[in-house]
Amino acid sequence: MKKESKEAILFEIGKFLIDIAKLVFGGVILAGIMKYENINQWLLFGLGGSVVLACFSAGAILTALFKKRRYNNGIDCIFMCCRPVSSRYWHLGCYPAPQ
Repeated sequence: MKKESKEAILFEIGKFLIDIAKLVFGGVILAGIMKYENINQWLLFGLGGSVVLACFSAGAILTALFKKRRYNNGIDCIFMCCRPVSSRYWHLGCYPAPQ
């Protein structure tokens, strides 16, 4: 398997884990709001919080390690909408440094 395709797969797995963490967080909040009598609140928030924390941290690590676009100054462009018109804004980290 090529290195680029492996990095792309791991990057997508990281995004998937972050999505799972968001869904579990929403489920825990909804289950906490409904307040069924047979649900232990400590167990719900403890297990739900640990699953959210584990999935989010693993997803964040994978997406940070295998970021698709790295620029010459080592700063990642978090907001992909910040595309300047000219290369004079390269110091913002959203545009490749001039060669």
